[in-house]
Amino acid sequence: MKTMQWLIKREFWENKGSFVWAPTILAGAMILLLFITLGISNSVHNLQVQYSDSSDNVDSGSLVTSNVNTTTDIDGHVVHSLATKLAETLGNAYMGFSLPIFLALALVIFFYCLNGLYDERRDRSILFWKSLPVSDHITIISKLVTAGVIIPLIAIGIGFLTALLALLIGCIALSVKGIHIFGLVFSAPEVYLAPIQLLAMVPIYLLWALPTLGWLMMVSSWARSKVFLWAVGMPLLSALLLWWMQKIAGLDVSVGWYMKHIVSRLLLSVLPGRWSDVGLIDPEHNINVHHSAFNLADTLHEAWMSLGTVEMWVGVIAGLVMLGVAVYMRRWREQG
Repeated sequence: MKTMQWLIKREFWENKGSFVWAPTILAGAMILLLFITLGISNSVHNLQVQYSDSSDNVDSGSLVTSNVNTTTDIDGHVVHSLATKLAETLGNAYMGFSLPIFLALALVIFFYCLNGLYDERRDRSILFWKSLPVSDHITIISKLVTAGVIIPLIAIGIGFLTALLALLIGCIALSVKGIHIFGLVFSAPEVYLAPIQLLAMVPIYLLWALPTLGWLMMVSSWARSKVFLWAVGMPLLSALLLWWMQKIAGLDVSVGWYMKHIVSRLLLSVLPGRWSDVGLIDPEHNINVHHSAFNLADTLHEAWMSLGTVEMWVGVIAGLVMLGVAVYMRRWREQG
């Protein structure tokens, strides 16, 4: 157990820049962009008000009276209802702000798995690691845990903090406009359930991503050079050859099916939520799910329902087989 912990720590220390600093910098850029957007929006609003004041030739006294009358004409219950609806929407959807961080997570995992075993052979550091009493399969498992569990946990932590900060900024901006929803937003259970729901998706993410993780590690274990071209080019080239055989030789095969179930599973399974994009969920089983623009409860429901699909377990078996090949290649591949 301690060996596994030290191997995972090693992976973290060697890749701290891409694991932590890259998503942190992205999160900072997103918050800065949010500030700029709110500032521009506020400036445009002020300019519109000034232009309206100068063009309508309405004296300030009548304008104030008109605004007061308009405000008092609005029923307080309606205002509260709208504020409640706004708070509910923000509570359900605020984690959507961190979506770019989770997309960056897929890129980090992709290139980490692609280069992890190849770089050891390229710089000959594998000679040092093989001199230690650590088996090849333990090393591969540590890289798998790092890619499928540790990196997603780091992304969830950074994504949650970023989304929470964006939610606070949004509530402050609304309060400046006279819309006070702090109490409504932060008393909503969805705000506090969001990180727990994300954590509950990590096991499903690991299982669903196994074909891509296994494929990338397998290529990384045997490719002598140009690992990216081998990993991406081979599936795409096979699809192109299949299409050519279909057109020239009249082969009765669906290239679309091959791209969706083979190429896509090999290259894109590390994308978060990919299980819901390929039509795995039976609509009859989803009757009681309340859909919205971004609802983590719905996504979690779909994630765990994917365990009952053939596509999930075929992908798991294929991923484990490719990981086994990666272990074998790391053990017997000639170095250099």
